[in-house]
Amino acid sequence: MKKKSLFPFLFLLVLSWTASCHADNCLADYWCKEDTPTTRLLFAIWGSSATDVFAVGQQETILHYDGNDWSSMNSDTTADLRGVWGNNSNDVFAVGGKDILLHYNGTHWSSMESGFFYWMYDVWGSSGNDVFAVGQEWGPDGSTSGTILHYDGSQWSKALGGIKGLTSIWGNSAADVFVVGSRGTILNYDGNNWFPMVSGTEESLKGIWGSSGNDVFAVGTTGTIVHYDGSSWSSMSSGTTVSLRGVWGSSGNDVFVVGRGFRYEEPSGYYSTILHYDGSRWSTILSDTSINLYDVWGSSENNVYAVGADGTILRRQLPGPFKLSVLLSGNGTVTSVPSGISCPPDCAESYSKNTTVTLKAVPAKGASFGSWSVGGCSGTATCTVTMDEDIEVTATFGKEGVVSSWLILLLNESK
Repeated sequence: MKKKSLFPFLFLLVLSWTASCHADNCLADYWCKEDTPTTRLLFAIWGSSATDVFAVGQQETILHYDGNDWSSMNSDTTADLRGVWGNNSNDVFAVGGKDILLHYNGTHWSSMESGFFYWMYDVWGSSGNDVFAVGQEWGPDGSTSGTILHYDGSQWSKALGGIKGLTSIWGNSAADVFVVGSRGTILNYDGNNWFPMVSGTEESLKGIWGSSGNDVFAVGTTGTIVHYDGSSWSSMSSGTTVSLRGVWGSSGNDVFVVGRGFRYEEPSGYYSTILHYDGSRWSTILSDTSINLYDVWGSSENNVYAVGADGTILRRQLPGPFKLSVLLSGNGTVTSVPSGISCPPDCAESYSKNTTVTLKAVPAKGASFGSWSVGGCSGTATCTVTMDEDIEVTATFGKEGVVSSWLILLLNESK
């Protein structure tokens, strides 16, 4: 009797085990836990690209992602690092407790002397020669106040002090910089001076980011989110009361916020939240008791990271992109919103998952538009599809009142 090979069984067993392990690492909405070489709390994350990402945290922790793995980096400090930002992959700054200002030149990290013994919480710049760090200083009596330091490419200097505690900074340009802090503090820099802004809240603000100078989000305690439209700040409904700490978006219609709260009802304890803004409202996309998140950053809408306690790094990678193909029957053209399809000659385009694409058919002179077919569309109005798979749509044109019987297939390679 011929013996049956165990290879297919073992292969399926390994495949099943691998799939289950991957599933165990994933939470809601495609957020999955990354393997990291530390269990220390991570406070901040920033990258120059999808293959060059830095995360910083407790006790000199600096991690780097090269597109394949996270690895630890050596630094010249044993203090906590609270903020990280770079001009490029060879010009990166990290800040932290008690005059901790570090610089990475693409090879190694080194300490920068400032002469100030302040606690720095965040860092941002318009270039490597125009960098701001924000934090707080202690007075002789033990009191604290906010401070802003500036680096001009050669040395750090004190730009502002004696104000309320400051926690986060983001800028649209060298002449349009925003800083947030305790009791609703928001400051704006116009390239020459710092001016206070009316935030409309007394809550402490922990993070700030914008898609432009006219579209800025600041987040803070008790679920506070305020938005700046270029003229004034207004409150937004977040749907939560947790303390929000970090904010980042790929655009004004795709913004993520992370935070932490305490749940008194069972199961009680601390839990973290990830919120998402789609341009019209905020929604909770993740609420988990096993993690504690502090910051969020992404290289694109399909590649977003969140960092927090116990060396936690979550990564959100959406499936896709998906290909939309247009087939023409008869004489006419089809265009799309968002752009990508202009058929002929461009009859195929790839779009991110959940992108809504609207197709419009225009008949050629002497022709008429008959109908859409396939792809879930019909009739003669515009065709709207949601990209959660590869989709093929046919637009049929004919002579005045006559539907053509021939088919022209015009497809391009995915972009």
